[in-house]
Amino acid sequence: MDFKKLMSAQISKSRPVANGENTSSKYLRRAELEAERQARYVEDQQRLAAEKEERLSKKRKLDEEEAEQNAQRELKLQRLAAESKARREAKELEEEQARRRRLGLPPLPENGAEDPSAVPEGFEDVPDDELRLKLRGLHQPASVFAETHSARLHRYYKLVKKEVSRPQLSKGPIPSTLEPVAERDMLIPDSVPAKDKIDDVKFLYRQLASYFTLLLTEWSIMLSQRDEAIQASASGRAAYASYKIVLSDLTPMYRRMESNTIEADLIPPLFIVLCVYFPKLRYAIFEGDRRYGITEDSEDAQTVSAGTESKVQ
Repeated sequence: MDFKKLMSAQISKSRPVANGENTSSKYLRRAELEAERQARYVEDQQRLAAEKEERLSKKRKLDEEEAEQNAQRELKLQRLAAESKARREAKELEEEQARRRRLGLPPLPENGAEDPSAVPEGFEDVPDDELRLKLRGLHQPASVFAETHSARLHRYYKLVKKEVSRPQLSKGPIPSTLEPVAERDMLIPDSVPAKDKIDDVKFLYRQLASYFTLLLTEWSIMLSQRDEAIQASASGRAAYASYKIVLSDLTPMYRRMESNTIEADLIPPLFIVLCVYFPKLRYAIFEGDRRYGITEDSEDAQTVSAGTESKVQ
């Protein structure tokens, strides 16, 4: 054995061996180095993720605490505002009551107190004496302790289950309570209705409303069926403006006919309007007839045509 080998053996014995180091090999495999690097990388990423999650958790906790403090502060402000408003309203009410006492006026009802003269929504008012008689007629007490007129009225309608019937509006360009007549009833009468015949005058109003509704409906359909270019043009806008003007001009007449407040001297001119404009309505009426399957050769169309020609002549 030579000196070189002896020295190598002694040096290898004196050098400390690292953990996991393979002393039998002088070289390390690249796969082992890559595996060690991957393990260190995964460990670092897990540590960073844990630190990030901890920071986010602390931030969420701080945000929740701040939101809770803001909510408590907002509730406190609302409570203080409500108390301040209540004190201000109480002070104003006290001053108003003092002023009314000084002037000899009746005191105002307290807040939340029911107005004795108020009528429940959806019911028609009945005089108190008449209401008491009606309750007695139903074998019910005319009044109970601390019952106001509104509560008594509500109790009466609850007993009889009677609600106010609201008039139904017709569907048309001008909604009206005038009931439209059928096309077979659109014949002009032989003479102008007399002033004292209320039913005939009302029927004439219904005829007028039906005629104008038919005209306006056909007019609106004609305007809506135009091309968009024509509608956007100056003539199209002028036609639509004329239509709106006619609607606004005829609405007061509808309201007068509904309330039957048209002067008696205006009934003959209205009758003339029917005679003059009815031939122009024939086209619109027969167009509507054809839509519903009634032709000019049918019995209804011939009846309307014969009646119209006789009145126009």
